[in-house]
Amino acid sequence: LYIDTYPGIYNDKRDPVYKPEAVLGTVAHEYQHLIHYNYDAGEESWVNEGLSELASYLCGYGLRSPERYLNNSDLSMTDWNDDDPLPHYSRVALWSYFLYERYGINTIRAITREGSHGAFGVNKVLVAQNGIPFVGALEIFFKTLMSNDPVTTPEYSFEWSALQYLRASPAESVAEYPLTKSWPVPAYALHLVELTNGDSLIVEQASSFTDPVYYNVFGSSGRQWLGTPLFPFYQADLAGDIFSLEFGFLNLSAQGDVVSLDVQGKQKYDLITLEYGSDEPTFVIGSDGATNAIHYLAPRDSSFIKSVSFYNYKSSDRVEVQIYNQPLALGGRPGYKKVTLENPLRGGWTKANVEVIKQLRMKDDFMDVGIYYPAQGTMGYETSDAIEKNYSGRSYLRQNATSSFLPLKNFKTGSGSLDGIWMIKLEVAAPYSGKKTETIEIDNVNVYPRPFTPAGNVLTVEYDASGSGRVTFSVFNVLGERVHEEEDPQGRGLFLWDGRNDRGGAVASGFYVLRVATGAKAVFKKLIVLK
Repeated sequence: LYIDTYPGIYNDKRDPVYKPEAVLGTVAHEYQHLIHYNYDAGEESWVNEGLSELASYLCGYGLRSPERYLNNSDLSMTDWNDDDPLPHYSRVALWSYFLYERYGINTIRAITREGSHGAFGVNKVLVAQNGIPFVGALEIFFKTLMSNDPVTTPEYSFEWSALQYLRASPAESVAEYPLTKSWPVPAYALHLVELTNGDSLIVEQASSFTDPVYYNVFGSSGRQWLGTPLFPFYQADLAGDIFSLEFGFLNLSAQGDVVSLDVQGKQKYDLITLEYGSDEPTFVIGSDGATNAIHYLAPRDSSFIKSVSFYNYKSSDRVEVQIYNQPLALGGRPGYKKVTLENPLRGGWTKANVEVIKQLRMKDDFMDVGIYYPAQGTMGYETSDAIEKNYSGRSYLRQNATSSFLPLKNFKTGSGSLDGIWMIKLEVAAPYSGKKTETIEIDNVNVYPRPFTPAGNVLTVEYDASGSGRVTFSVFNVLGERVHEEEDPQGRGLFLWDGRNDRGGAVASGFYVLRVATGAKAVFKKLIVLK
């Protein structure tokens, strides 16, 4: 067997250190395909690719990060999509590792050698080797994704410490009541629904979901994992102040199903998002041993921070979310209360519920928050002319445990000072006004063509919308000045821009920032206009 690894295995002149791991991991991945073909040339992709991902790990080259799957956990276990394969690779890598850790290498060998395809072949091996069917192992896997706590639920936790405490993110989050809604659940999939910001909730199934359902409780008395609900489910039956309920619907059948919930109850608070930038970093900054912090102002009287989200590009071990009891602008090392994330999701946004701290603030009082990486960490950072003009000086850095906080703009890089922002945003709870907020949600914003030449062309801005409500499209120049804005009261999913400002004149060539926003969320995109 000859495998040509040039040029990937060789270093370049800028880096004298050879780093062959990624290439050799790919070699192990492809070699498994070759071995598997000898036993089962028609194997389904999800089985074959999962075993190849595991082969890379077994040969010493690491396991693919599970975050892309954990953030899309309602994917079918047996599905595959070559147009968007990364979440699927992430899913089957974690599943195959789960089988290896729980049932051993002999089970993995037997699946490789089994001539039957897909779930049928995996089921034959699991029953013969371990006395458990495919759907039984899948249920244990899904319950592990819901809890994964080696202390309180060791039977539903990974043994490998690098995977412990990693959990699937909810596919749906509900914060306004009453609610009647349905969601599809693909075959062999987990669908998580989070109910937050509710008081005295009563949860009923509008139509019966016949497969297993479990729930988690997050509240003032801690966390409770994997309860079995009886519907109608009464929040009042639970002890203490409940911050959120998470229901996991496990579809263990080969056909799709539907979750239909009827939730009655009261809304606790108005929820307000505080953020300065977009969803994507300009670049990321290593933060080993450092605390990255940001300053916000309370939007209303008697409000408090309910959750903190931050762009956690990379971390090892635990991360602390710190809520300060004095403004960062005073310098020094302010006192704080903290919530510790044992092993937060990496590669994007991660969220921490900090409602247990509940420090009430009056309007325009400080709301200052920090993210502390005791070991290794890398966080998202964003900058643009608009951000530097409006928000420079609101981010802070404490380089190590013995230093004091300083404004981030005091620190220099090769290209100048750090006048941008840490990617940290807050969900703030304020007294309930009795008014319903906009229920529209936007996602998957696409802009084309980029770069944009206005002469004879239009810029297309597309987005996915669920619910109903107003969506606003805005264009800002490099000075942060708004040059164009239009609204879509119905949220139809499309804006077209001819490159003219609100006075009808053509905008100049240069760099622009586009914003697509609802009352609760804003998505920013960068655009270059050419003439």
